[in-house]
Amino acid sequence: TEQAEAHSKFKSTLSYSLVGRTLLRFKTPRYLCEQGGKIVVTIAVNSSGNVTDAYINGASTSKNQCLTNQAINYAKTVQFDNSNTAEQLGSITFYFKGKG
Repeated sequence: TEQAEAHSKFKSTLSYSLVGRTLLRFKTPRYLCEQGGKIVVTIAVNSSGNVTDAYINGASTSKNQCLTNQAINYAKTVQFDNSNTAEQLGSITFYFKGKG
């Protein structure tokens, strides 16, 4: 599992698990949610490093719709390095700190 800190006012962080891949680019999560929590997103990544599918994983600590929607949206913008693997499954874990 690799970690990257998203530099934002609320110090959200993310980590990812995708064997043999490197995270190249991600948008800093900026969110308007009152609550915080850990949201785990299962991702499918193509050979070009693009996230082609993303859905909420049961390991998440919150089912808050604001958090889950933000996590899915941000997961779809992440870019990994290229690979010879046609499609690969992994996960991104977002640690959101709430506004409240």
